Amino acid sequence: MAMDAPRTRNAEFLASLVERLLQDADAVLAPIVGKRATERLSAVNLQSTAESWPWLQCEENDSASVATYSLRAVIAAQQLPIAEAASLAVIQNFYLKLTQLIGLSLTEKLLRPVWESSAANIRMDLDHGK
Repeated sequence: MAMDAPRTRNAEFLASLVERLLQDADAVLAPIVGKRATERLSAVNLQSTAESWPWLQCEENDSASVATYSLRAVIAAQQLPIAEAASLAVIQNFYLKLTQLIGLSLTEKLLRPVWESSAANIRMDLDHGK
């Protein structure tokens, strides 16, 4: 049996980064649009992304089920190239859906610190071999 790639290059690591990025975005957005709106945005994002990546589909469509759904687990279970493509789709769709909801200018303004923080965290994780 072949060994997985180093942690810095495997689907589990990628899944943790996607999870952290989306959690950080939710933390920024919730005080502005409300927790229910961020949950609904997550549900719509997953539903939309699952049209191309059916294994991402949460079994239930309500916001409470999506909140307990482990996107990290389903991404981590994939082979790296598939996990990379689906993760990119999840992030792109999230950005698109939020832009449709609040507009491009506000989306960029609100998410800029999230992107910058996430990029810094990724560099730090890679430097420390996590």
